[in-house]
Amino acid sequence: MKFFTIPHDRLREFAGEAKSRGLLYVVIRDKKNPQFPEIMVFADDAAKVNRVLDKMNLDFVKSEAGERLWNKRQSGKESV
Repeated sequence: MKFFTIPHDRLREFAGEAKSRGLLYVVIRDKKNPQFPEIMVFADDAAKVNRVLDKMNLDFVKSEAGERLWNKRQSGKESV
């Protein structure tokens, strides 16, 4: 997964560009800083998102990598 920060006022423009290219994304809004929501996309689509952001002339966008963490649940049973 990759994360991109986009200004709130440009979010609709990004949504239109992403829809025309068939990009799947999730908007993550921060309650403490609502002016800069994050966009989460698959790592395979990060190059396409970078192209969309270049077209929108957004040079100051921050990109971060994330990874999925799976916790194995222990059954809690002990053998006697």
